[in-house]
Amino acid sequence: MLWVYNLRVDGIINQARHTKQVRVRSTKHPPTFGIHALVDDSRGVQLEGERFGFAVIQIDPQDATWVDTITTQLAMLCNNL
Repeated sequence: MLWVYNLRVDGIINQARHTKQVRVRSTKHPPTFGIHALVDDSRGVQLEGERFGFAVIQIDPQDATWVDTITTQLAMLCNNL
């Protein structure tokens, strides 16, 4: 699916790897792995992003234009760097 949208995967972060490497109490912590933005559907992850200082693009599972939403949000994040 990612290939269809010309997205490249550099690695997989499963729960075991996350638990071993992350030093903060967060369900997800992308900065530990050099990830600049996380796409997720959970409001809880959005709140963790605010708390721990990482970018989260929260997508509503019903969002039929999710690709446009992600593209727009990523462009905004890049402009703020």
